[in-house]
Amino acid sequence: MIFYDRLQFAFTITFYYIFSQLTMGLSLIIVNFKWKYLRNKIEKYNDAAKFFMKNFAVNFTIGVITGIPMEFQFGVPIGQNFPDSQEASLVKLLPWKDYFPSF
Repeated sequence: MIFYDRLQFAFTITFYYIFSQLTMGLSLIIVNFKWKYLRNKIEKYNDAAKFFMKNFAVNFTIGVITGIPMEFQFGVPIGQNFPDSQEASLVKLLPWKDYFPSF
């Protein structure tokens, strides 16, 4: 039974990492196309921005849907053993999802 719990956790955390990074990258692409459209008034840039906005909405929604249960899956234990537990090491990895798209 623990195998299925771990499999479900791996599925959730993988999708959360993928879709949160895609959302951050898509926001820059949308800003770029909108800026080009406002500068040059070429309609293909506006169409591209609209296309990526639809993808942005889907990615953001999936990121939120997978992020909410992930908080409960960590199951932060209360007590003296928290720094020694596996959850503590996993929680330390969460901010890295914000740093990777920067490079």
